Amino acid sequence: IGFELRYKRSFRTIEKALDRNISNVFLCRTKGEGAAEVFPPRSVSGIYVNFPDPWSKNRWKKHQILNSEFLAASLGLLKDGGFLSVKTDHEDYFAEFLEITRQLQGFSVVEHSADLYSSQYLALNVETEFERLFRSQSLPIYYVKLLKHK
Repeated sequence: IGFELRYKRSFRTIEKALDRNISNVFLCRTKGEGAAEVFPPRSVSGIYVNFPDPWSKNRWKKHQILNSEFLAASLGLLKDGGFLSVKTDHEDYFAEFLEITRQLQGFSVVEHSADLYSSQYLALNVETEFERLFRSQSLPIYYVKLLKHK
């Protein structure tokens, strides 16, 4: 189950799934913050946030999904032992997110890399289109996996 606000990206995601005969894909065309309206508390095993828009200008920061409210909501959705995985090409956004995780009780960092493609975590990585694009531009992929405490 995925969340994507933009119509074109939503449409292309479903198109790609159909092209690959993947039938267990469901996409909600809304912000990821709407997950709490879809899933009951403590019912989700894992959450993946791949290449969220960094909204890097100060006046746009309010639109960033990787914030303390999202982390708190994720804690409420995840089962004990559930995880939150984040990948981005944006170093500053990643650093800000890691700082937020340090301030919030409930998660432990179990995997972390400032360059996923030079790390021990690459073997289990599923590469995304954005990931291929950023790698073609020689940008490092920042990665973290947080585990919800039991």
